[in-house]
Amino acid sequence: VKAQAVINKHPDKIKGLKPEKITKLLRKLLVFQEELDLQNKKLRHIQGELENSCNFFYQLYNLAPVGYMTVQTEGTISQANNTLAELLDMSLDDLHGRPFIEFIPPGERQLYQVQIQDFYRNPDGKNLDLQLRRGNGKTLNVRLRGRLVNWPHTNTDPPETSEQLLVIVSDITELKRVEKKFKHQAHHDALTKLPNRLLLSERLNQVLAKARRHCQYSAVLFLDLDNFKTINDSLGHSVGDRLLQQVARRLRRNLRRDDTVARLGGDEFVVLLGDIDKELHKAASQAHSTAEKIRKTLSEPYQIGDQKLHISTSIGISLFPLNDEDADGILKQADTAMYQAKTEGRNAFRFYRPEMQSEAQARMILEQDLRKALERGEFVHYYQPQVDTFGRIIGAEALLRWQHPDQGLIAPAKFMQVAEETGLIVPIGELGLHAIFKQYNHWNNLGLGKMIQSLAINVSLRQVHQRDFSQMVIDNLKNAGIDPQLIKIEITEDLILSKRRLDIDQIMDLKTHGLRFSVDDFGTGYSSLASLRRLPVDEIKIDRSFIRNVNIEPDDASIVETIIAMAQKLNIDSIAEGVEKREQMDFLNSRGCDRYQGNYFSHPLSAQGFTTLLEQGEGRPITLTH
Repeated sequence: VKAQAVINKHPDKIKGLKPEKITKLLRKLLVFQEELDLQNKKLRHIQGELENSCNFFYQLYNLAPVGYMTVQTEGTISQANNTLAELLDMSLDDLHGRPFIEFIPPGERQLYQVQIQDFYRNPDGKNLDLQLRRGNGKTLNVRLRGRLVNWPHTNTDPPETSEQLLVIVSDITELKRVEKKFKHQAHHDALTKLPNRLLLSERLNQVLAKARRHCQYSAVLFLDLDNFKTINDSLGHSVGDRLLQQVARRLRRNLRRDDTVARLGGDEFVVLLGDIDKELHKAASQAHSTAEKIRKTLSEPYQIGDQKLHISTSIGISLFPLNDEDADGILKQADTAMYQAKTEGRNAFRFYRPEMQSEAQARMILEQDLRKALERGEFVHYYQPQVDTFGRIIGAEALLRWQHPDQGLIAPAKFMQVAEETGLIVPIGELGLHAIFKQYNHWNNLGLGKMIQSLAINVSLRQVHQRDFSQMVIDNLKNAGIDPQLIKIEITEDLILSKRRLDIDQIMDLKTHGLRFSVDDFGTGYSSLASLRRLPVDEIKIDRSFIRNVNIEPDDASIVETIIAMAQKLNIDSIAEGVEKREQMDFLNSRGCDRYQGNYFSHPLSAQGFTTLLEQGEGRPITLTH
């Protein structure tokens, strides 16, 4: 039947062929037909598998946890998956055919325009983070990652392809939130929530670059709280932390929105004032006003629990740009100026001057020299007699001096602050006790010890803060074999005000062992009758600043009279230091002062000089030599 059909269809080609030839051709035709049917069957199978794969891909495409879209070269979305539609709170129809730029918030389109165009042209290996606006008006943080592909068009015959951008859209909202949290923690102080040194450095560099670009002056104010350590040590770190938090709040309230206040650590703060003025003198005036405002604000009382605290601040100011200084250099300048404010009395501010750098260098050299002096044993003690109302020697005060190999004898006013701040006063004081006790034993061996009823020794708050201070004193007394009642420890008013349990316990321990205590420079601090009663005080030492004009200044006279009367009421001794004139002695004598000390009787003497004075005195008034 098939053969007849072929013959009927092509009679002209079949004509003249032999039957055998026709049969052979027909057989080949049948084989070809069978192969063709087999290939068609395989093709239908492949087409079915392809359709299944396409369906599977389509399901994956729409169920993927990230958004997919294809963007044409001009920026129009040609295809998107369901995940992207859900992320943007829109339907697929809302996405198809719309320019992708429309989904960026209007205020940021210009900002991202260049980045998006660059991403379209060359997306490989790039991530682009931006915000997209959702259908509900909210924004979504996303990360784009794309690749250029040849995308087929299904609506053309034969099918055509064109280059399009395949983009993966990931929701990074949570990632951004975590990044923001960690970035904030890395750039802010945990206690006060203020910017820390790292963030301050970034902002200072930005302000410095802007100031140079616009020829505008800015300023850095370096703040250090005065005597914060005393409060922290005496009242506890929790009180200190709350005080720092209140300081931070006050600083923030007193600055402009664009200014920065940062905490560097401890009780150090920095205020960065940007864009002050184009004229240097006006910029300096505004920085001056801000510093004064801060100084007054921080000096107001702080209420922490049931305690009312007072604290002041020392401020260093550095204006910039003046030369080629960098951010670190500007901070160092302000720090140097702050230290100058501290050395000149605290509760003040100073502008940076070039000569301050040499002063800072001198301080560093002084610290190094102090350490060497301690190693070489260059610290010695001078002794100034203390006399009774008849001018007879009844005791002495041991006064620390530094016997410098090049500069000679140096008074403590030149080095004591550095010794305190560095902690060197602790080993200096311990070695000093040993030397003083040894010297007393020498006088005793000479038969002169009976003339010394008390030996006054100064100690600082830093020394008392040492946990083993009282035991160290007791051990030295035992080793020297000295009666503890002979020793009179001179303490400052800061120690009287201290609420640090360790300080009070150590004082009470020493008192139990028989030592006596004198309050040095009384009247210059903030101690009161109530605070005096907290510690076992045996003597009040009236400061020389009141004695200087006691017979000519009514106010000074009233203060001295009040102190002497208070001592009498408390049944403790009074001693006036800095007595230099007969008139001062007569005034004090008439008011009932018990003891005296000053150049009117004798200047501080070396150990040998004091030995000579004791040998010459033999109980006679030493005022006869004047």
